[in-house]
Amino acid sequence: MKIFNIGQIIILIYGMSNTYSFHSDLMIGHWFQVWNNKYVQVTNEIDWNCVNVSIHQINNSLISIQKSAILHDNPKIIIHTNNSYKLDNQELYPLPIPSIISPILDIKIMGPIIENKYQYLILTGKDNMSMFTLTRDINEFNEKYLHEVSNLLISYDYTGYYKSPMSSYNNYCLY
Repeated sequence: MKIFNIGQIIILIYGMSNTYSFHSDLMIGHWFQVWNNKYVQVTNEIDWNCVNVSIHQINNSLISIQKSAILHDNPKIIIHTNNSYKLDNQELYPLPIPSIISPILDIKIMGPIIENKYQYLILTGKDNMSMFTLTRDINEFNEKYLHEVSNLLISYDYTGYYKSPMSSYNNYCLY
């Protein structure tokens, strides 16, 4: 029996995650943003917690991503954003123009399809700094996908002070 090292396992997992073609309609719906990273938290999501995401398809090439979050750990202060993106293959181009606040996003990994929906998404910036991890169900993510997604982010060099995953959805958010 041949023993694989961790790099080979990550490549195998990545290959399995992307053996099906991308379908934007499987992204539609409600998400929880479980992780972003320090870079995102100091640029465009400063002091955001309990980030909920809603993705809508406007037409074949336009996607709307709406976010709501608790600001400064104060449930009385809710922030809302609504951004439109042009979808081209597996890239989301912010409209009207890309910036530090709204970078071009790559749809890196789509989790397994259950009930015609991806179960998690990893979105990364073309700048290789921004990172967002979304899930349909936080408990299921923690039970089934946490280690897989962690290893995939390591393989994409989301490590170090500014790039490592940080929680953007805590247990108190669920109550």
